[in-house]
Amino acid sequence: MRFENLSINTPVGPARLAEGDVEVKPGEHVLVVGKPASGKTTLFLAIAGLSPWGTGRIFLPRVSSMAFLSQRPYLPPGSIRDALGTPHRDLATDAEIVAALKRVGLGELSRSLDVIERWGEELTVVEQHRLVVARVLLTRPQFVISDDALDVLDDDVSHGILSIFEKELSGAAVLSFARHPSSSGFYTRVLHLIGPPERLDMA
Repeated sequence: MRFENLSINTPVGPARLAEGDVEVKPGEHVLVVGKPASGKTTLFLAIAGLSPWGTGRIFLPRVSSMAFLSQRPYLPPGSIRDALGTPHRDLATDAEIVAALKRVGLGELSRSLDVIERWGEELTVVEQHRLVVARVLLTRPQFVISDDALDVLDDDVSHGILSIFEKELSGAAVLSFARHPSSSGFYTRVLHLIGPPERLDMA
């Protein structure tokens, strides 16, 4: 994943990476820090192909090798198996699904794999984030892009989730967007997103 001469258009003006041209390699854990309104979510959407406004170039790996974690997970009505991206049993065995759910602290959901429900309403936001990480654990993407999804959890949950990327998914690159630097020791590099000048001094 590489960014060259990148400037993205936000609702209040252009934003850019202070470090200039940047490459994220497999296995790297990179944190992009930016103040509110600096364009973090806009850049996240640009990487996902949902915000094409700006200049410069974004070089991406194949779509199937990427996973996107948003601030608020979206779980459509359906089963837990569907939410995990494994509707067909040839994609993951029940044993693999149960192991992934246990790994993220949702072992109790293994009894409801095929229950059709509005899980977005039944599960707390933290549980939804855990379920999304279980999906990542099962699908094993090479690049994970997070819009403030990994660093908004409480310390205990965050430590357990990040350990998955240090162990089972150690070969995957993680690119996270957040408001503040992390003290977890997880990230190997910190980048800085600079928003429009008139918004730089906003809290």
